[in-house]
Amino acid sequence: MKGGHAPPVTPVAERASMICLPPCLHRIRGSKGQALVELALILPILLLLILGVMEFGRAFYMKNMLTNAVRHAARKAAVNTVWDQNTIRSWIYNTVPASWSITLVIPPTTTSPPASGDDIIVSAKLKFDTIVPNFNSPRYKINYLFKNLTTISAQATMRYEQ
Repeated sequence: MKGGHAPPVTPVAERASMICLPPCLHRIRGSKGQALVELALILPILLLLILGVMEFGRAFYMKNMLTNAVRHAARKAAVNTVWDQNTIRSWIYNTVPASWSITLVIPPTTTSPPASGDDIIVSAKLKFDTIVPNFNSPRYKINYLFKNLTTISAQATMRYEQ
C-alpha cells in the first residue's frame, strides 16, 4: 500500500468471471445446445423402438386370444352332439372382443355331427390393424415386407367324442 491508497474493489460479477475454471468446465459452458441435438437424434429411434414393442405386444395378445377362442370352439364342438357353423361362430365371438372381424374356415365335413373319433377342425383368420397410421399403405415399400404379417390365423383340431 504505497501512498496510503487501498486497491480498487471490483464488483462480484467481475470477480466471478476472473476465476479460472478447470478445462472440463469450459466445455460444459460452451455446449448449451448439445443435449437438444442429441435428443433430436435419438428420439425418433427411441419412439420407433417403443411403438415396435407395443405393436408386437398387441399382435401377440390377439394371436393368443384367437387361438384360445378357436380351441374353445373346437372343444365344445367335440363334446356336443348338436351344432353347426353358426353355433361354432357364436362360440368364438363370445370369447373374443366384439370389434374383431374374424373369418372362419370350417371344413364342410364338420357341418353335420361326425362319427365318433373323427377330427373336428376349426380355423379362423383375423386382420391385424396397426396403431401406426398408414403403416400398411401401398405407397410405402415396407408394406411389401410385412404383407403376410398383417393376418393372424389360428387352428384347432379336436377328436369327436360322442
